[in-house]
Amino acid sequence: MGRGHVFVTQGDITLLSADVVAYSTDRSLSLGGQLTFAFFTNLPGFEARYRALSATIAAKPEDKPVAGKCFFLETSSGTKPRGVVVAVATGARSPRIVRARAAVEGALRCAIEHLARLEVPKPWRIALPAFLTGDGGARHDRLAVAEPQVESALEFVEDHEDIDVVFVTYTAATYQVYLEARRRVRATRAPHSSSSPSAHPALAPPEELVESLRSGECVLFVGSGISVGSGLPGWPSLIEELADDLGIERAARRDGLDWFLDLAQWYREERKRPTLARRIESRFSAESTGAKPTLAHYLLTSLPVRYWITTNYDELLELALDAHRRHPQKVVSERDVARTGGRDGCYVVKFHGDAPTRRGIVISRDDYDRFFDKRPAMALLLEGLLLNQSFFFLGYGLRDPDFRQIYHRIAVMLRGAKRSSFATTFESTSTHAHAQWRKKHLELIDVPGEGPADKSRALDLFLDRLAEAVADDPRLFLADDVERPLAPHVTALRDELLRSTHTLADAILHAAGASPSEVRTLAEVLRFLTARGWRGEHPGQLSTLFSALAAYPGLRKSERHDLLVAALGHTESGRDAEAVRQMIEALEEPRPPAGRRAPRPAR
Repeated sequence: MGRGHVFVTQGDITLLSADVVAYSTDRSLSLGGQLTFAFFTNLPGFEARYRALSATIAAKPEDKPVAGKCFFLETSSGTKPRGVVVAVATGARSPRIVRARAAVEGALRCAIEHLARLEVPKPWRIALPAFLTGDGGARHDRLAVAEPQVESALEFVEDHEDIDVVFVTYTAATYQVYLEARRRVRATRAPHSSSSPSAHPALAPPEELVESLRSGECVLFVGSGISVGSGLPGWPSLIEELADDLGIERAARRDGLDWFLDLAQWYREERKRPTLARRIESRFSAESTGAKPTLAHYLLTSLPVRYWITTNYDELLELALDAHRRHPQKVVSERDVARTGGRDGCYVVKFHGDAPTRRGIVISRDDYDRFFDKRPAMALLLEGLLLNQSFFFLGYGLRDPDFRQIYHRIAVMLRGAKRSSFATTFESTSTHAHAQWRKKHLELIDVPGEGPADKSRALDLFLDRLAEAVADDPRLFLADDVERPLAPHVTALRDELLRSTHTLADAILHAAGASPSEVRTLAEVLRFLTARGWRGEHPGQLSTLFSALAAYPGLRKSERHDLLVAALGHTESGRDAEAVRQMIEALEEPRPPAGRRAPRPAR
């Protein structure tokens, strides 16, 4: 497949489907870092192994590891990741830039050494955190430590084939910093380098798509192709099981979705057991399979999109949105449609049902044929979104019956519309095919590559470029540790706004007796500042401020809910995120278990 790439995304690194993930720690391997809760919660076996390693280091205080020293701890789940690289990045006297490079270089060397020993087939994907940007490192100098990390990773992938490096930042603000670092590093490198954006011109995202995403006017349709690489089982084994249970001779069996729809219909009519819904749950729920979101899921869920429509049964989109702390709400039934529309919410509309809860499963011939008739509220939601949104399809084949059924209905609605829809495709398409689909208001985006695996990797690169293009005007105006060339009067305004943040924080925390109108004004000002890069003076301050606003009396329940969702998005550790999630769930109506997250650890 050739040289690897350096990706930048955001979210919880422990929920990403990668071959190896890295954990950042200090020289004493302490147990209180910002990443600790997530790693202990989501990676089976890691806590016990890490505590044992920490105790071993503590027993030899005269021989503490230096920055860049790494330890490999295998995980026990049997699924990705194969192991965790524990990388020492803080607690040493060497300059931060030196420690930053040493942590990346040491982690990557350690990862490939053990992946080779474990005989894991390539390509490999290694996920790294944003070293030194938390409590104990360079929180107030992030760009200075991000650039050497990105540069080290780029040098590494240029020397190693079929290895990708993914920087996974926990917060949206640090994500912007690492995108900026990658831009700056690229600008200093040779134009022919594989890290250069011009190296793959075919993957340049359409400007109209970029603009619709920037303006928040895009809805994503996600098909099963996005889940490739997550570890989910395919359809063939389920089809064979149904055919066996129905006693159908091998010679009489066929291929394709049409055949499967008939099989499912016959199975249901004969009242076979287990039910189709239970079979779907066992194959597509994360709890049953151990599947995790792919890099494609993470890149997609970093986009400023509020509505995600999918025909997939799995909850990988919800897990990825949860990893971004965006609190996704599932829309599976007609009743769920009424809950959409919150200001800070995001919604996963599951046309064919939800595997973890076994609700709304669409799988048989009758289910497909009667879908829109039986779900008029979902059809109306789709039509309403079409009025002001562009649609972007990913993970579907152009001949996919799911895609054709949905797009046929959309095409009727789009007659006379000024907006185009977009669809990535792995199929070889001619200019005639492009012209044919363009008449139906659909612009095709051809994904290059020699085979499915190559194309999947190219799609990741396209999504990485798309996410970067959408964020091309970095929201770092008020980031106090990122210097940008500004006109003198603009600089003066920036400094004045930063000084005003102290007054705003005091007003929020000590505004006893404030009216609901005043609280809403404070919330608007806080949203304005945080959207432009202000992240508070200390870890967790923004989350505390949004939570404090949500606690004021007189606000509507929906307003409190939106403020807590904003608070969740600004948490800086897994433990804080879990605390805010519990406050949000206390406001919501009881629902069936969503199966979104890994089980909480024993207290």
